[in-house]
Amino acid sequence: MSATTQVQKYSYYQAGYPNNLVLERGTVPLTPLPHHVIISVRTVALNPVDIQLMNLPLHNLPTRGYAKTPGCDFAGIVLAASPESGYSINDEVMGLSVSSGPGFLQEIVHCDVRTVTMIKKPSNFSWIQAAALPLVWLTARTTIEKVTPRLQSSPHQLAILGGSSSTGIYTVGQAVKRGWKVLSTCSGRNLDFVKSLGAEQVVDYTSSPDAVAKAVKAFHPQSIIDNVGGTDCIGLADQYVTIVGDKTSRSTLGGSALYLTNPQMVLRWFLGYLGVGKSYDCVILEGRQDWLEEVRNLEPDEVVIDSVFKFEEAKKAYERLDTGRARGKVIVTVSVSTYANRDNTLPILRTKHNRHSSTAAEDNTVDDLSSDDEETSHESPSHMSGNPSASDSRRGLRGTLQKRTQRIQDRLMDKTLLLSIEMGLRRWLAKKKKHRLLKQIIPQDELDGSISMSSSKVELPSTSRPAFSLPVMANNFRSFNARIGVVFVFQAQMIRLFTWDQPTHTLSFLATYSFICLHPYLLIILPPGFLLFFVFIPAYLARHPPPSSPSLHTPRDILSGPPIAPPRVIKPATEMSQDFLRNMRDLQNSMGDFSKAHDTILDTLTPWTNFSNEPLSSCLFIIFSFLVFGLYLAAPFLPLRHIFLFGGWAVVSLCHPRVQRRAEKTYSKHIRPIGLRVMDMLDAWIALDITLDSTPEKVEVEIFELQRRSGGRLQVTVDPSSSTESTWDFDTGMASEWEPWLFSPSPWEPMTPPRVAGERPKGTRFFEDVKVPAGWVWASKKWMLDLESAEWVQGRMVSGCEVEIDGERWVYDLETKRTGDGEVNRRGEWRRRRWIRNVQRERMRGSDSVPSTTRVLSSKEKKSR
Repeated sequence: MSATTQVQKYSYYQAGYPNNLVLERGTVPLTPLPHHVIISVRTVALNPVDIQLMNLPLHNLPTRGYAKTPGCDFAGIVLAASPESGYSINDEVMGLSVSSGPGFLQEIVHCDVRTVTMIKKPSNFSWIQAAALPLVWLTARTTIEKVTPRLQSSPHQLAILGGSSSTGIYTVGQAVKRGWKVLSTCSGRNLDFVKSLGAEQVVDYTSSPDAVAKAVKAFHPQSIIDNVGGTDCIGLADQYVTIVGDKTSRSTLGGSALYLTNPQMVLRWFLGYLGVGKSYDCVILEGRQDWLEEVRNLEPDEVVIDSVFKFEEAKKAYERLDTGRARGKVIVTVSVSTYANRDNTLPILRTKHNRHSSTAAEDNTVDDLSSDDEETSHESPSHMSGNPSASDSRRGLRGTLQKRTQRIQDRLMDKTLLLSIEMGLRRWLAKKKKHRLLKQIIPQDELDGSISMSSSKVELPSTSRPAFSLPVMANNFRSFNARIGVVFVFQAQMIRLFTWDQPTHTLSFLATYSFICLHPYLLIILPPGFLLFFVFIPAYLARHPPPSSPSLHTPRDILSGPPIAPPRVIKPATEMSQDFLRNMRDLQNSMGDFSKAHDTILDTLTPWTNFSNEPLSSCLFIIFSFLVFGLYLAAPFLPLRHIFLFGGWAVVSLCHPRVQRRAEKTYSKHIRPIGLRVMDMLDAWIALDITLDSTPEKVEVEIFELQRRSGGRLQVTVDPSSSTESTWDFDTGMASEWEPWLFSPSPWEPMTPPRVAGERPKGTRFFEDVKVPAGWVWASKKWMLDLESAEWVQGRMVSGCEVEIDGERWVYDLETKRTGDGEVNRRGEWRRRRWIRNVQRERMRGSDSVPSTTRVLSSKEKKSR
């Protein structure tokens, strides 16, 4: 294993800026791995994203227990470089850490050039100016590239929100150099500064809450670039590009990561992507080296610096950045105490090595570091030569294990983040009732994970479908659009075939069709024939192409010899290519054609078949019933071959342009009048022969009047020698009174299940509150008392009751008690009687009818009554 050196670095292990940022010592290898360089950092530019990452709660997870170093913009000197890196010792470089690259707020960095966007520093830039450019320049360049296609046409007007921010400064500069008219926003103290950048109009956003929106609306920009966040100006231009998103806080992570937690942004982007709404994009910078090379065209005085801090004052630098008042970049200088400028020697941490071997290559590398240090600090470490090392295989194994560990930890964090975001998104979608558009798109059972009760089959896990997801839908739409081209090619060929674009092709098709109609058994050869002529032969000709300029001396035999061309591979169209856009155009037109055809078919067939005109639909029902029966008998005798033959020829012939013009004239002159006469005859026949029963259906409904007795039970003596009924309550020695209780659809007899379960009867207190059943109306004006109480009691097989034959026809609860003198029946606490009334069907009724307290009687119940 190679030797390492100790360096000072700023690190954080968990979320919680600023308390989590600590200055500590770390180790850096002195021998670069393949594709790696060792850089002595001179300056680092701070960015708001550093604070946002230090506040990210995911750093509190156990899987994120390792140290992270902030700082992505840097400038420094290459101390050592691997041959694959493309850099040499003493190269002055500047760049940006992207992807999973390291943080640069440390003295020496060992980094993979594949995870940074790095160039050699322009000689006219100082270290401070070089570190201030990469992130803000690339971010501004990304947004400018995004809006360039739309601003190619007049009036070339662009609105830039946040023109005095670190990124906004260079966004305004790049737009002005392209000759665009720029409106920018900033605070009042930066108005003159932003005007000096070349902006035509500058708006003070602190003057009034709606000053920016009014100014942008009056400016009529073609595109808006947002560098500060918010939603006030969304929709004021045809294109909206933001690097922040909807959030306005500097302490929380923004940018395209908000797509995962903000469904409104996803919906906004998706509607713009489909062309339904205005274009919306939340972008992240593209780490393109050729774009970073463009900074060589800048003059040093065009680089805006807000303030410079020493390495040990990094926390103060972040405090300055966090105020939001910095105009330009906040820089931290690392060169004062770096390895390249130290007067004292660096402590070398040597690892255990093999006593029997040493690697001369590593000795040479360390010597190179020492010599480089001499040139830089004029004093060489005395013990940097003769450094022993372990074997190359063990060093490579350690590097591989470190990379894999880092990759696994990053993946665990990403999966945890996506899982938490997905759960939060589901809860958000379930609670936000105001988003009616999403509720129309997303089935409710998908949101809450429930299974519809109407489904008789539960899907197996292997066949279950994923829930609705806008990102998944967008990805699937792009994939579908990239691969649907073959369908549209086939559609275009069919249109050319049936419209007689090339008559020879159409006649050849008709000849083949006729042959198959006369010999239907030949249908079985169509699938292999299709594969043979449309798949295998074209693929073979692609690998064995004939000569382009055949002559008498050029052999034309393509059936022999080795393949001379690569096989043809069908690839999906790349995004934003001509084929991709052509597919989107064809898909758009196909959706419109389908919608028109769907509406035309419904408008034509619905009035005939939905019984809105009952006589007409009934007539057609009778006709088709006889037609089905007749065809069932006549089908064996029909010449189906000739019917399909002449029918196919007739359909294809009618697609010929000349035939269509003649057919239109014939239809309007001869066929349409005949059709009108036939319809008149049909209407007359329907009016005479189709008679529908217009009398609405009438049925009987019932309601039970329940009364409850106050006090104890009435006692009646059942004795052959006495027929006198007592009206006294033997439990209390007082007369009892019956109190009206309610009107219920249930008679509430003693054996009613709800009564046995101890529940209370349900119904309404007053007769006037009894409602008609849904879909019915009252046919009679009054309720009638059912005088045949014994019939409905027997029909319902009610037991434990006493029926009043005369009087008011009450049916009493009855309790029996055995005594020495005989059986004593006691009336219970409930009595009821039945009222009936006629109802009839309502012709038209909405779905919002009031629940009924009555019940429609079945035919069996009416018969039993």
